Amino acid sequence: MKFKILYTLLWAMLLSPFVTFSQQDIDSDDPVPGVTVTPDLSLISGYGNSTPSPQIKSTSVIFYSDGISAAIEFPASPTTPASVSVVDQSNLANVRTQAVSGGKAELSGLVANKSYAIKASYNGQNYTLGTLSTYPYNPGDPISVSPDLYRALSLYVKPSTQATKLSNYLVALGNVSLHEKTAFAQQYFMNGAVLPASIRGQYPMAYVGQSLSQRTSENPCLCNMVVRVQPKATPDQQEIDFNITPLESNSGLTWYNNNAYWFLAAKEKGPAKQMILHNAGNLAGNKVRSKIWKVGENGNSNKLVQLSYNYLCLNGQELPAECACDKKIKFDFSYTTKLDSESDTGGMGCIFSQNASARSQDWAAAFLTRDNANGVQDVTMLQSGLAVATSTCNGGQPVSVILDAVKIGAEVIKTLGDVKTGSIGNIVEATNIIVNLIGGILEQLFADQPCNDAIVETPLLLNSTVTTIQSNDPISFVMVSGSEMDVTGKRCWESTTKINSSFHATGLLMGGYPNQASLHCCSDYVASWAFGSYLGDEGSRKAAIASYLGLHGPTAWQSINGQLNSGGALNITTELGTAFGSPFPNGGHCPTLVPNFGQIPR
Repeated sequence: MKFKILYTLLWAMLLSPFVTFSQQDIDSDDPVPGVTVTPDLSLISGYGNSTPSPQIKSTSVIFYSDGISAAIEFPASPTTPASVSVVDQSNLANVRTQAVSGGKAELSGLVANKSYAIKASYNGQNYTLGTLSTYPYNPGDPISVSPDLYRALSLYVKPSTQATKLSNYLVALGNVSLHEKTAFAQQYFMNGAVLPASIRGQYPMAYVGQSLSQRTSENPCLCNMVVRVQPKATPDQQEIDFNITPLESNSGLTWYNNNAYWFLAAKEKGPAKQMILHNAGNLAGNKVRSKIWKVGENGNSNKLVQLSYNYLCLNGQELPAECACDKKIKFDFSYTTKLDSESDTGGMGCIFSQNASARSQDWAAAFLTRDNANGVQDVTMLQSGLAVATSTCNGGQPVSVILDAVKIGAEVIKTLGDVKTGSIGNIVEATNIIVNLIGGILEQLFADQPCNDAIVETPLLLNSTVTTIQSNDPISFVMVSGSEMDVTGKRCWESTTKINSSFHATGLLMGGYPNQASLHCCSDYVASWAFGSYLGDEGSRKAAIASYLGLHGPTAWQSINGQLNSGGALNITTELGTAFGSPFPNGGHCPTLVPNFGQIPR
């Protein structure tokens, strides 16, 4: 413990120990005046000093007869960059820079069959934000959309919305740009056929109708897999939420701030987190000082990852039952955490009773939900776990209570409220159902250690599952985590608690079609994944994803940005990504008729 004692007090203590005794009234809540402690900032040296990076809301590409139009859009945020650069990944010297205006950068003149890295600078740091692909759309390829468009399409297939034609519904959407709507229509309705330059900047209503009338090889049904793409990707830089509050105690009186302090710091990548809470004091009086830090209570935990799939099927009547298609999705996931809590007492001049405690708690849960289903009876709770590490010294007691299925369930129900497009219904009844589901599978691990490190390191989630998705019935896999940390101390103490965790999540939709009579059910294999690591080797998370896709997928994968992979396993390069693989030999695709409005260079 690094304490700096004022010289006057130090000399007084050296001359007479009774001076120290008189300054420590055993019954006093007040600290010893004139004593100062200095925060040990070396504890947070691993947290860096980073700021949040810019985030992409959506990317979209439209093929016109006179060239390619691309748009990169950002959410309303102070981190939105002033400009972006797109870098040709096959020729790194080929760089295009475009100003961001109104939250959007529009580019023209890009070359087909290219994969571009999207880069930007913010607060003096350089970030790779994602990728932009100018590879033409092939029938059967998944259609990746922004979270806003994905949610709108999920809402569209609810029975109450089916009276509206999809194009009319799209045009009326206020939170999705015209550029993304047009790019989606070109892929979904027109199988990537080139649009005439004369309608640039307009929704292609007439061409959508014409293309639908020509797609006879699909019978009356038009089906494509729509995948929700995460709003941010950080392959080069960590996404950091950094917060430190040194030299602040629970009292506004000046001398309390001198005798004790606390600070906290955190980073996060989806459910993964790196957190520290520290509390220390010296000759700080008889009052127990405490600090609690909760994540995922009295508000939704933002530490989550969501993988979503919507097999969208239409015909002339928009959403007919005869277009039913069943698809299997395989999910593989893990969440591993390490908790370290330490408490200690003592220090120069400390004579009377003193105590300390530290407790860290981390939980995670994974579940499947049918997005549009009302209530929570559809929810499949896959796995949940809780780890608790407690260290107490000389009678110190944590101020937090041990988390349980009731508290975790209350947080999961809030997350469900954000993910679902259907109604939760009676919140008390729904919460009770979720609590019972969690309580039946909740695994708990505890560690207690007096006056020393209490350490728990364990997978809270580690599982695979297979589910069936039906057309027009979107489904989401969600992993969410939360934590609670507290530190306490009296008179002379130091309490520290840390949480470090890592996760991966992989979704794999099995491609192909059952028979020749159901060509409208034909689709590629579709994979999406996310991972984040603050514990252990980040490469092991990538390897877990690549191995799973290699074991269960086609003979070769192609990432959504057009980069080919060999050997049967996908080369995972980013923390968030989407890929597809053809179920047909020789790179063939689903046999569908593409209207001939123009030819895309291939």
